[in-house]
Amino acid sequence: MPDPSIGAERIDRRVPGRCRSVRAHDLVIVNRDPEVKIFLEKVIRIGELSGKWFENATEASGYLEVFMPGLLLVSVECAGQVEDIGELRGRAAPGLSVMAVGVDPSRDLVVKAMAAGAHDFLFAESSAAELSDKLAKLLCIAARARSVGEGKSPGLERVELICESDRMKKIISLGERVAASDATILIQGESGTGKEVLARHIHQNSRRAGKNFVAINCGALPESLLESELFGHERGAFTGAHGRRQGLFEMAGGGTVFLDEVGEMTPAMQVKVLRVLQSREFRRLGGTKLLEADVRILAASNKDLRSEVREGRFRIDLFYRLNVVTLELPPLRERCSDIPGLVAHFSRRLAVEMDLEEREFSPRALETLAGLQWEGNVRELENLVERLLLLCDRRVISTADITEHLQQEISWSPEETAALSSASLDEVKRAHVSRVLHANGGNKMKTARQLGINVKTLYNLIRRLGIGS
Repeated sequence: MPDPSIGAERIDRRVPGRCRSVRAHDLVIVNRDPEVKIFLEKVIRIGELSGKWFENATEASGYLEVFMPGLLLVSVECAGQVEDIGELRGRAAPGLSVMAVGVDPSRDLVVKAMAAGAHDFLFAESSAAELSDKLAKLLCIAARARSVGEGKSPGLERVELICESDRMKKIISLGERVAASDATILIQGESGTGKEVLARHIHQNSRRAGKNFVAINCGALPESLLESELFGHERGAFTGAHGRRQGLFEMAGGGTVFLDEVGEMTPAMQVKVLRVLQSREFRRLGGTKLLEADVRILAASNKDLRSEVREGRFRIDLFYRLNVVTLELPPLRERCSDIPGLVAHFSRRLAVEMDLEEREFSPRALETLAGLQWEGNVRELENLVERLLLLCDRRVISTADITEHLQQEISWSPEETAALSSASLDEVKRAHVSRVLHANGGNKMKTARQLGINVKTLYNLIRRLGIGS
């Protein structure tokens, strides 16, 4: 899903209970593990979902061909069960989302499941409520995609960018102006500033708007898996490749491929992507046939790629291929005039999602929000708005509510408060992040969630501030 951004997209993300186009047979579960079944039954019960259960791939395959569901969960507890994913994907409609599920899987098993065709791996140790919400949103997305395919409501997936600042308006205007061409565009900015949302907006204003938009985070996957995701593979190309699989360059089908965090690619992967940009051709892993790459490529990075080129970490020829047009997204703290519109949007959308009364923020409260630093940018803002909606009882959220919430994030003693009053900003940040990390037992996922930033931003903070060193 796209970053919340500039840029929040106005997309209906309500749960299936309120998403009328979700069908009773849209969720299919293939599982033979009793422990996983207990967990998934809880997930389904919490979300008031319904699913069709099968014990093996053979039983499920015929059902997939007839009913064409939107989401498939496959329990994977050993390498042998990974084959079920490839078999089922081969029988299902191209747009089916496939999720592997397991209890404390090994890293090797996760990689094999993804290589076999799973779009994500769900851990049975996760919060049942969070997973239920995720499945609900995936089912709604599948239902909307089906409606678009049937010509019912193509406007549902439309992205509307929210901004008031002149700086953002100029960036969006430039993006729309170059959207009509097939020029490669490089979008740069901190995490959470809205790079993917802007990329989607450009796609929707291009001549390829009727085709697919596919996105991948180049920094989230090891090189071998990233190569398979981009180029696809033939059966037997590597261990775990039990069937032919299309990569994103094929799945885009004449549309747009968005390479997020392109600066994280290894030198070897940079060469392979450069070759596609130069020749507009590629081969699947293990294949010999040249395939046409009829796609537009948009790229993004939270690094300064010019500096990466100077340091020898990014190829200069690839940089100039990607950098035909550059769009620099400013951090939220440099476009504070966008905050009121974003807050109002998040408040409306989250109230619907969580079945809460819509709230307002007082003018002073909005001024308070405008004065914060927003390390996590719009993603952090959305996180804060969500927590305030859940925790505040009043119809109008005030500065006092925000201050109280921020103080509750971490409790300082009077001595610590006095010591920090004369500290530098980095010292305050170091103390704050260290304290939250300690409170969460070193769990970086929980810490990032509490701080309102993503895990990658947290790791960057830990490294930059020298926490734990």
